[in-house]
Amino acid sequence: KKRKVDGPPAEGSRKSRRLQGIGADGAMIEPPPSKEQILKERVERVKECREVRLRAARAVAAAGAEKAAKENPTATYEHCLMRCKTMSEKGLKNRVKAIERATGKHCVVKMAI
Repeated sequence: KKRKVDGPPAEGSRKSRRLQGIGADGAMIEPPPSKEQILKERVERVKECREVRLRAARAVAAAGAEKAAKENPTATYEHCLMRCKTMSEKGLKNRVKAIERATGKHCVVKMAI
């Protein structure tokens, strides 16, 4: 027969040592970061990555598009224009997202164009 529950369990009776902030060796551990802290760190990382990519794109643009085209034949203005004209709107959005996510040298060249 089940027992009747008179209310919530007594405070602290079912908490693990980890949730109490005590490590395996008995020393105090730091609490995990809050969701706000994690979100703030992610925003800062994204901002930093964008700045790095923009810096690289500016360097490629300063070096000249001809030099970049020699290294990567699909990174020419004509090729990018042809791809943009022949792709659907949805396909083009997906392609731009894929290039933005990529961090390679050729992707930086393509975004600069």
